[in-house]
Amino acid sequence: MTSTQNGMARWVPVAMALGTGLAAGPLLMEVDWLVRVGFGAFLLATAFMLVVRPAYSVKYHQYEKAWLVIVLVYVSIFLASFLLRPPYLQDGIWRLSAPGLMLLVLLWFHGIVRHQLGWLAMKVCGIAFVGWGWVVIALEWLKFHPDLLSPAYKGGMYLSGIGHMGTIVPLGAGLLFIVALRERKSLTWWSLAFFGLVLVVLLKKRTPLALYGFEVAAWGMWALFGKHGVSVLKRGLIFFTLAGVLLAGAYTQRDMIRAAINDYRLAEKGNYVTSLGLRYQMFWFGVNLIKEKPLTGWGPSAYKPEGLWPLVDKSGMPDSGKKLIKKFTHLHNQYIMDWVLSGIFGFLSGLAVLLYPLWLVWRRTPSGMGEHAAAAGLIIGLMFVMFFGALFTYTYTTTAIMLTLSSLVAIASRESERRDS
Repeated sequence: MTSTQNGMARWVPVAMALGTGLAAGPLLMEVDWLVRVGFGAFLLATAFMLVVRPAYSVKYHQYEKAWLVIVLVYVSIFLASFLLRPPYLQDGIWRLSAPGLMLLVLLWFHGIVRHQLGWLAMKVCGIAFVGWGWVVIALEWLKFHPDLLSPAYKGGMYLSGIGHMGTIVPLGAGLLFIVALRERKSLTWWSLAFFGLVLVVLLKKRTPLALYGFEVAAWGMWALFGKHGVSVLKRGLIFFTLAGVLLAGAYTQRDMIRAAINDYRLAEKGNYVTSLGLRYQMFWFGVNLIKEKPLTGWGPSAYKPEGLWPLVDKSGMPDSGKKLIKKFTHLHNQYIMDWVLSGIFGFLSGLAVLLYPLWLVWRRTPSGMGEHAAAAGLIIGLMFVMFFGALFTYTYTTTAIMLTLSSLVAIASRESERRDS
């Protein structure tokens, strides 16, 4: 490698960090100039990683190749389901954005693998997701002066979106927790992980608490019952800390818990025009659509006009409930949506996108402080919340999830290679 090439290679980590960090902003705030800057920076950084020759030769590991194949299969099945079912309606066309961004993140993944930037990529994603989340909270406080501790205030409700913040912020906080476990003696990383946890609690939503809660629970099970030398005192401190965090999070969401209980009581009386009731109805609408076309699905363009809307019209729901369900962009269940849109193969390939990283991080990630358990818990939490939201429907959640999973796969694959060599 020439001195010029070597000098360019030294700038790759900086470019990756800046591009990825700026790209996280428009995921949480859809401001035109921020979208242009963030997306442009991400494209330039990815192209830079792909063009510049690495400082040393790196061969793709079998686990990294498997990740590329799995994501490509999922995207290919979705595209085939769209292309083989003309006419191409607007509702189906806009759904191509999410799989398109999956392909873009795969190029980013190829770049961080070429330059061995897995851990740096995870650190950048964690800091960016949580950092931009705090920016949103700070701007909302300065402009609207909400009571941050009030149950009525949900982080992002003015300048971002509850769905944006509720998924992306806990992913970032979860990554920071994993990094803190690895950098076990670093006060800086433990402080960043703490700020991530505080932000998760301030969001006061069920999704972030569930997502982060699964990670903490999985790591807590490892810490309390795993085969390693942890004293009784430390186990007790861990247990009470975890219990305190989860209880504090549940207390901040007491209004949501009451609402869920009220929704259940209304459903018992036949009223399904509530948050919980509508999800219940959409689940069964999705199941009935799957029964009609279990192998091929309905396709992104046809599933609403040819499948869902006639089914909703025939139901006994009140008109207000029918209008709401027809307006939703998805059925609030990722697994149902994959099957409805792309058939059984779409469902199976979607599962593979989630199960493969879960298997890989559990089996191949270093576990000195239980990083593997925390990473596995984060993915399990993601899989759980996908029962209540089709997160691969939206561009912002799709991008954040793919950045998170790809960085975890990159780290687990490289650590596996080091142990196997």
